[in-house]
Amino acid sequence: MTARPRRLWPLVVQKTSLVPPRWRRLLLRRAGCAIDPRSHLEHGIDFVPGDFAIGAGSFVNREGFLDCSGGIAIGRDTLLGPRVVVLTTTHDVQDTLPRAGAPRYDGVRIGDGAWIGAGATILPGVTIGDGAVVAAGAVVRGDLEPDGLYAGVPATLKRRLPATGGTAARAWP
Repeated sequence: MTARPRRLWPLVVQKTSLVPPRWRRLLLRRAGCAIDPRSHLEHGIDFVPGDFAIGAGSFVNREGFLDCSGGIAIGRDTLLGPRVVVLTTTHDVQDTLPRAGAPRYDGVRIGDGAWIGAGATILPGVTIGDGAVVAAGAVVRGDLEPDGLYAGVPATLKRRLPATGGTAARAWP
């Protein structure tokens, strides 16, 4: 996934609470995002332009930050709590000043049926498996296996969860 310039005005307008969810989805589609009509994105979400896709029945709560520069793909029936941060841009550390090298983009994939708790941070290049749960405030810096409960900084496996065997897409208002 690579960063591409997108239309900015729909990304700015969609953020306000005055825009109903249906219009928010339409504005995000206008900005080039792949938004399933059965998904729901609350107001107050900051988007950095780039590739963004969200599946049926998924929900993104308010005040999140989604850096789509490297691409973000969210599966079906996936929940992101309030103030979740998903980053896809990073920099290599250089031996000279400034230490931050040129930007590098690395996409994030969040699987079907996953649940990302409030205030969690997902770092570039991460894949979160289907049915995985990330506790509130966790920092995810590596791939997470399906059907596990992860917590901490950095996020580590706390316990295995029973496999669900699939999802049935919700329809949000």
